[in-house]
Amino acid sequence: MAKTKILIHSRPWMKPVFDRIFDPQSPEFELSHMADFLCVKGEGLQQSFEENLKAFKKSGRPAPRESVYRRSQEIIHRCRLLRRLSFSRSLDYIVAMDQALLAIFDRVQPEVLVSLTVDNYVTDLIALICQERNIPYLGFVQTFMPDYFRLTVKGGFQRLREPEEHEVETVLQQLTATRRPSHIVERFSSPRQVLFRYLGKVVRSMGRALHYRLLLLTSGDRRNYHYLVSARAGPQFSLEMLKICKSPHLKDIPRKGKDRIYLPLQYYPEATIDYWVPNPRIIDYEQTLFQSLKILEDLGAQVLVKEHPTVLGLRRRGFYERISSFSCVQWVSPAENSVSIIESCDMSLIFTGTVGLEAAVRGKPVLHFGKPYYAQGPRFVYVEEPADLEKKLPVARSLAHTPVTELQQKELVRHLLRGCLPGRFIYGQRQGFFGRWNYDFSGFDDVSLSALRYVKSLKTPTHTDTSASGAQETVLKEEKEYRSLPPMGDFTLREELNEGL
Repeated sequence: MAKTKILIHSRPWMKPVFDRIFDPQSPEFELSHMADFLCVKGEGLQQSFEENLKAFKKSGRPAPRESVYRRSQEIIHRCRLLRRLSFSRSLDYIVAMDQALLAIFDRVQPEVLVSLTVDNYVTDLIALICQERNIPYLGFVQTFMPDYFRLTVKGGFQRLREPEEHEVETVLQQLTATRRPSHIVERFSSPRQVLFRYLGKVVRSMGRALHYRLLLLTSGDRRNYHYLVSARAGPQFSLEMLKICKSPHLKDIPRKGKDRIYLPLQYYPEATIDYWVPNPRIIDYEQTLFQSLKILEDLGAQVLVKEHPTVLGLRRRGFYERISSFSCVQWVSPAENSVSIIESCDMSLIFTGTVGLEAAVRGKPVLHFGKPYYAQGPRFVYVEEPADLEKKLPVARSLAHTPVTELQQKELVRHLLRGCLPGRFIYGQRQGFFGRWNYDFSGFDDVSLSALRYVKSLKTPTHTDTSASGAQETVLKEEKEYRSLPPMGDFTLREELNEGL
């Protein structure tokens, strides 16, 4: 029996994880590895990328392929590294990496591509090549449910299986439970605790940035995406952060305005916005938030804003002050139970966060910019850009007082689980900045079993467009042909880096 050719794109810390899923000694698979790191040889992806860049310096950059050129501005706009570079330098990176990838695909001739979900320009190019060659792209990603993981290209829904009824009931029970994690409450019990935790974040972030700057100097891998992005991370102190932590609890906030909307802030920058949001015009998270709040202010709404606990204090300077400047905004304590806020509001406004699912399962309408993978049914109202809020708000309002039935709840959870596979997928954890990576593989056998079963199903004659390849094509078709984006100079994260990169 012929072996299935699998090409695995992984970062160094992910190789042990993928090796547990796809056994290198397995007689069923012919495995090849590539990584955008010089320290990982494999198929020599990063080495070829560097050689191509050197060749461009001598003889000039060749024209990009037509399909790459058509998408080049969007590839740049979505990648947190490339959007900081000049357009010319970004195009150098794209063409050099595309050439390196094409050479590997031609040599290996993979039948399946395994990676993480698309999160930078390298994986974006890999997904494009897979689409062109009709190769299933299996992008692994964790879910908010620890016992399940997903396979997706750019965060979109992919139907992977039909869940058992007992799974639907168990997950529904978990989603409808009122959760109030004690450790979250304790984090924000006093301004002093908040300040100490913030200072800890500052030290860790500075140490992380220093670590990756040293790697850029000592590893020889000066154009490594992960090193460059991580070397520039760092918190910016704001006294407004302490005021937010002293925000009133829900019971002390009087209702005002025609509509009461819950707006949970989302972690950013992250792939869940950069790549999961269909409209590339609105992935500048801050500007989209500010525009939305201005419109909601003009519409007379009351917006309850809650900060993401893990991001508190790590926003850009002036971010909290700008949000507070809108008269419609009422900050809620970060320690407040999110479920209680959902239930006290008429609707929620999200990008891709799981608050939307928690709201919908309770019968609350959800305005969303991101077409989240769990969205199913009339309670999810898609907002393509902030200007659409004026016409979409009445739609959500009409659904605000329609009770949800148990049948509707189960159908929502069933849809969610159709896009998930059983198993505790992990990324690994590092002990300190220079320590070894640790992997908790307890419960990981289910990941291997689920993934291998799915890969085998791709080769069966009965397998239809529910495969990763078919779903991937759907996801990419949803992303309309490149629309005019804001000038790169207007993008919030725009920063010129050294042209020598």
